[in-house]
Amino acid sequence: MRVAIMVRGYLPVPQPSGIIYAPIDLAAATAEGLSERGHHVDFYGPDGSEVKHAHLCSRNLRPLVQSNNAFRNLLGTANEQINHYIPSLWDTYLAEEMFRRARRGEYDLLHFQDRKSVV
Repeated sequence: MRVAIMVRGYLPVPQPSGIIYAPIDLAAATAEGLSERGHHVDFYGPDGSEVKHAHLCSRNLRPLVQSNNAFRNLLGTANEQINHYIPSLWDTYLAEEMFRRARRGEYDLLHFQDRKSVV
């Protein structure tokens, strides 16, 4: 089976020290487990992401968040454009590539872990 997996486009996998974001851990474990069972897995995330046995598809996207402080600042701001729309652009940029490749028949399954705000 050919699988594409994604969590968030703005947060690298694994997440920076001090950030607890369980969906990342679940998605990475799913990708690793499927890969170990012989499935082809592409993991969509920003540059610097690493998931064992899965191929990273980053589209040369740099993470918005590289520290716990940056994560708190991004999500803790009252400015809706910053804490919702900007991260959503990162998510959409990666998800668009997943859907484009799925339409070409490259994937049997698209898995979005915790996809509340985009697409």
